[in-house]
Order: sequence, then C-alpha cells, then structure tokens
Amino acid sequence: MESTHKKGIPALWWLLALAAAIYANYYPELFQLENALLFIATLISGFIVYKVTRWADAYEHETRESLIWTITYGCGISILITVTLYELIPDQFESNLVVSVVEESSKALVLLPLIYLRCINSWTDGLVFGSMAGLGFSISEDFWYALDSESPLETIVFRQVYSIFGHSLFSAFLFAAICSLYLHSRKKIFLLMASLAIGSHWLWNTGIYLIDFNDFYVYAIVPPAAFVLLAYILRTQEKKELLFLGEKLVNSEIISQEELEIAYDLTLRKRVRRLLANSAEKQSFDEKVSSDVQLILASAKSPAAL
Repeated sequence: MESTHKKGIPALWWLLALAAAIYANYYPELFQLENALLFIATLISGFIVYKVTRWADAYEHETRESLIWTITYGCGISILITVTLYELIPDQFESNLVVSVVEESSKALVLLPLIYLRCINSWTDGLVFGSMAGLGFSISEDFWYALDSESPLETIVFRQVYSIFGHSLFSAFLFAAICSLYLHSRKKIFLLMASLAIGSHWLWNTGIYLIDFNDFYVYAIVPPAAFVLLAYILRTQEKKELLFLGEKLVNSEIISQEELEIAYDLTLRKRVRRLLANSAEKQSFDEKVSSDVQLILASAKSPAAL
C-alpha cells in the first residue's frame, strides 16, 4: 500500500512555499540575512514543543499533514481573526481578559473542520491540535514583536522562553475541554478546563509586564512543566480508555485480543513493527493500528453504531 503521508507532503510543501512568497511580498524584511537567527531560534523552540506533543500523541498518532495544517492555521488565520476582532471591540471594553477570550476563541475555530473530518477521537487530540494551533499563533506573534523591536534576536528569544509553551498550554486546555464536551457531553469538565485556559492566559497577560528575576520560574518553568503534566495525564488516561473499552470490543468479537494489545501496548507495537519487511508493510500496519485505536475510542461515544 502506498504511503498516504507521501501523497500529502508535496501539496503541503507547495502551501508553505506559497505562504513564504506572500510573506516575502508584504514583509520582505523578514527574509533578510540578518534575520536567519530568528528562524533558527524559532525552529529550536518549536521543535521542542512539537516533540512533547508527539510524545503525548503516542497511541492514536495524528498525521503530519493534520498537524502542519493546524500550525499553519494558528500562524495565519487565527491571527487575522484576532486582529479583526480587536478592531471591532470598542476601546473601553479592551482588557487582558478580553484579549485572552479573543485569542483562545480564534485559535479554537480550527476545531470545526477537524470535528467535521472526524479527526477528534479523544481528549488527547484536543491537547495535540491545541498545542499546534498555539505554537503557530505564538510563532507569528513572536515574529511581529521581534521585527518591531530594536533588538529582534533578543526579543524573539525572550518571547519564546516566556510565551511559546504558554500559548500551547492555554490552547491545549481549551481544545481538550471542547473535546470532552463533544465526545462525552461533560459540561462540568468543559467549564473547568475552559476556565483554566482563559484564566491562565489572563494571568499570564496580567503578570508578564511585572517580570523580574524571581518571576523567571513562574513564566519560563511553570508553563512547560504544566504542559508536560497535562500531556502525561491525558496520555495515561487514553491508555486506560483503550484497555477498558477495548476489552468490551474483544468480548463482542469486534476486535481480537492481539489487536487490543497492540493498540495499548506501545512496546509490543514497536516490536511487531520492527519485524515487518519493508516500508509498505509498516505503513499498512500503522494504518491498521490507527484504525483499531479510533474504533476503540469511538465505542465510548456511540457503541450502538459499531
């Protein structure tokens, strides 16, 4: 079977090339040689966020295409929506709380096509797509701040130390909250996690101007630590759901015991995958595992449909 990833990548590279051409036309200063360090610094911090997100996304691995689309949305469309909403809000109503609501709502709109395309199967999907939308938003915002400052490199390093995990964390909370409501209609959990998303963003905006040396730990350490903790909790919860729901499907003879074990046991999954002869077999195996995991998780919402 031919890899679906390989089919999608060329189109994505053309999309990124087109986006770069548009930026080069309107913001030619962005592509000056002296700004190369800005891209390098961004790639390093962005790669760290991406790897943590991928670690959380261990059981039902989202495609690279869906993640790149979400980053692109966060970097472009959500910024445009945010700026448009800012222009519509009267000056007397502008506040850090309003900013938090506007920015998180703008990022969360990317969930609409993802839900329509049935890409959302667990709370972890909320964290994954929220993280990528937040990463894209933060990258775009950081470049704006850097290019508008007298010390671009210093500004972008400062922004990425203090904000890049923050935006991913806020959106991970909100997206996971929306997924909990969509998948399980859990209104209390939705309200709690949505409040955490907006509240933590508001606190971050309120306190960022008060940063001194002692606050370094609050702004540079707490967001990534909280993000990793949330990723660990949701990843662990997803494994428990796979085991609990999968046993029901095994008893109903919808899937086999071996398929269930491969779905929730990552060590076994890697061991089986290494025994396959070529990339085509591995791709077919990955698609089968992904299909099984989605089937198991979907059984929590609509078992009658199985």
